[in-house]
Amino acid sequence: MTSEVISEIRKLYPERRIAESKARLEAVWNLQFPEDRVPFVFSSFPFSSDLHGLPMDFCVYDAQVTLDYQLEAIKARAVLDDDYIPSLTSGIHQGTIATAFGCEEFEKDGQFYVKPVIKEVDDIFRLKKLNMAEKGFTRTILERIKYFRKETQGMLPIHMTDLQGPFSIASSLWNVEELIIAMVDHPAAVRDLLDIISEAIIEFVKLQIEAAEGNIILFHCMPFAWMPPGKALALRDRKSVV
Repeated sequence: MTSEVISEIRKLYPERRIAESKARLEAVWNLQFPEDRVPFVFSSFPFSSDLHGLPMDFCVYDAQVTLDYQLEAIKARAVLDDDYIPSLTSGIHQGTIATAFGCEEFEKDGQFYVKPVIKEVDDIFRLKKLNMAEKGFTRTILERIKYFRKETQGMLPIHMTDLQGPFSIASSLWNVEELIIAMVDHPAAVRDLLDIISEAIIEFVKLQIEAAEGNIILFHCMPFAWMPPGKALALRDRKSVV
């Protein structure tokens, strides 16, 4: 079934259409004006679906359901003459890397949060060594990227997941108020924590690139935007307070 949908998508988005859109988008990234027009991409396109909720935050749905939804969305928006590049999203989930450090995830009012694992400064140096391919939601993301890749015969690029940023992840590992106080009282320890997290982010990006066999878009939000390989990597620092 998936192979049939992929064939249909290839017909809806012929190679020439994709090449022209990529040329426009790449020109903008190179600070140039495209030959014909400025590129634009519609943020969303309504269509009938049995999947309810946020398609970006898919953790409550299994991989095949999410894949089917995204493929249907790609087909539906083909009628728009914009510069959308057909692609899949591995999901947007703000606690992903924090779960790899052992944070327990919980849901509240339809949003997902994590419980801190750092209670005091010395806990920074007790953080367990990460194995992102075997534990936490990082494992789920990597498995989904590989699953999407396999089911679509590698025909569609896959967006990386939401990385958050070093401070955002730190404020998930540690109560944000205590983290801010520690920045004053224990600046060296906080720097060590941010270094540990930064290394984890870099490792996770490499694992996602490997899982996607290089056919990845290093941009997560919004998951319909394409950018040329090697130009940038999307990172955001935010804290959602329960």
